[in-house]
Amino acid sequence: MKERLFIALVALLSTASLIFWLLVLFFVSPQELGFLSVFLFFASLGAFFFTSSLLGLYYIRIRLLKLTPSFRHIGISFRESTVITLFGIAALVISHFSFLNPLNFFLLFFLCALMDIFFIITYDRKRRTKTPQS
Repeated sequence: MKERLFIALVALLSTASLIFWLLVLFFVSPQELGFLSVFLFFASLGAFFFTSSLLGLYYIRIRLLKLTPSFRHIGISFRESTVITLFGIAALVISHFSFLNPLNFFLLFFLCALMDIFFIITYDRKRRTKTPQS
């Protein structure tokens, strides 16, 4: 997939998920659907968080830091976007149940940082054990 097509597709999906989130926000009543409305809210917001952070991190890595080749940084941006999205949605869910205080926020941040470090270590281990083909 070409880089411009990838960026256009992710931007289109980001816009679609934002529109879907706004539709859920304004037209879905929690009293009518109950748990389904909360699920739709968090799912559409999570999709928007993921696609917009994927675009932002990819832009930072490729355009601002000028890291090349660009195809190697898509996976890293994908991983970081997943961690950021999980952090944001988990913080909102914890806040929804009124358990979000500074200590819980720090613990959630620390857990996300540990997850990211785990992914970095396992990625480096896979890369080092890969033998070159002759």
